[in-house]
Amino acid sequence: MAILALSLLQAATGQVFAQVWNPDRENSILNMRSQSVSATSLGYTPFADLNFAVAAYNYEGGEFHRPDRPSGKSELDLSIREIKTFGKVRASGSLTYLNNREFSRNWNSLIGNDPDNPYIICDAVSDNSSTESFSLSGGATWNFAKGWTAAGQIGLLTASLSDTQDPRPKNDISRIPVSLAVEYGFADGWSAGVFGGAELFMSKFTYYLEYGQKAYRYYKMKGMGDFFAFSSSENSSAPREYNGATFTAGLNLGVDKKSFANFTEFAFRSGTENGRDGGSAYEWKSGDYSFTELSLTERFDIKGNLRQSITLGAKLKLTEGYWYDQKQRTDTEHGNITYYEVMSRFLNNSLTRFTADAGYGISKPESWGVRGGVNFHSESFTHYTDGDPRLQSWTLLGVGAEGFKTFELGNHILDISASAQYILPLGDAAFDTGNGFLAKDDITETFVRPIFLYETSAKAKAGIRIDWVLPSISSARLKPALFAKGGILAGDSKQFLSASAGAYLTF
Repeated sequence: MAILALSLLQAATGQVFAQVWNPDRENSILNMRSQSVSATSLGYTPFADLNFAVAAYNYEGGEFHRPDRPSGKSELDLSIREIKTFGKVRASGSLTYLNNREFSRNWNSLIGNDPDNPYIICDAVSDNSSTESFSLSGGATWNFAKGWTAAGQIGLLTASLSDTQDPRPKNDISRIPVSLAVEYGFADGWSAGVFGGAELFMSKFTYYLEYGQKAYRYYKMKGMGDFFAFSSSENSSAPREYNGATFTAGLNLGVDKKSFANFTEFAFRSGTENGRDGGSAYEWKSGDYSFTELSLTERFDIKGNLRQSITLGAKLKLTEGYWYDQKQRTDTEHGNITYYEVMSRFLNNSLTRFTADAGYGISKPESWGVRGGVNFHSESFTHYTDGDPRLQSWTLLGVGAEGFKTFELGNHILDISASAQYILPLGDAAFDTGNGFLAKDDITETFVRPIFLYETSAKAKAGIRIDWVLPSISSARLKPALFAKGGILAGDSKQFLSASAGAYLTF
């Protein structure tokens, strides 16, 4: 989990602004709205026109990971984005392609669901999987009248996961986000805006068996290790669909003066993801999941020879999950069709998560920058059974620092950035399994407790990145660059390593 308000590439630091080569960093420095949810943030980017292309290879692996996460992956990452300004209109677009191969994946056969949705389907067979995804987005801002700005964004994400060993999960998903915003700027530097949006989520899942002689166990998870189990001999494909929708709304207030600037934003998100099994053959309700999220962000900048930035943030997420008691029926009057009758619907999962962070950064433009931050994380998850409820809760505190130094070596630029983070538990974490268990076999020690121990353990993280910007090609705006980075996450006497290398072009 992140413990700094801004990522390494978004430190509150300075850069060679006359020759854009790191648009993420430059945008985070000069655009007070770089972390804004509102589509109007595009209008505050420090460059009117930009083309940026990246090709990278990413690798990670190690023993320190959740049991429902792969032990590592290798990934190809290709992306391009563009910003163009036409008078009072600024438009942007991006396209990203990812192709990754994950190692030793089990206990979760899905991609794309909300990470807190407890109603997953999986098997316990460890195997390598491949995921291919495309994401496309476009947006525009329009200064349609004096002081007034309207903005909109639309996107599309598609992804597909497949496996190479029985049972072979196949999951296809799509997400379609749309957002609109309007803002009014007053003559004295103040501005106020409102925004809203919606996102549709669709997922289709099924298992394939190439060798049907062997039976496999499928797990339809109900939360915190409680599951409904059945064999592939009963239903080899186990088809499932998810349909969801998320709605966002919020408002912001900003001021930009000669010596300082401030931006405050409040956002509200609410969404659902409901699972249904059976495809066209029958309908078996596999869990209704909903969440509500409130967030508040604040950024205050002091301008001058040294640019200083103070960031504050808080987020509250509440989730609910409902399960169904269902009874199988047979319609003898219509060809012995099997269907499921809902006997009851009841709350069986709830989660409360609160996070807060604060950060301070100082930089000398075109030379160096450092930033430090703290993060507070509190979480409580309850799963209700026929017996006593099961409860997990913990509190964490994270501290970290990051910085960079830029060297101009003739026509070359060498940029070195590094970060270090430490997360420690506060107080005693609670792990209560209750006295009721609905599943046939107890997977507490193989699945539930290892996840809990991972989340509540002390962790240390460090990373370094080196960028080498080559001399301009053809014009001062065409800048090729190479980069390499590495990182380590350590905890419980284990490590998880990551490394990336690639090239990018800014023009």
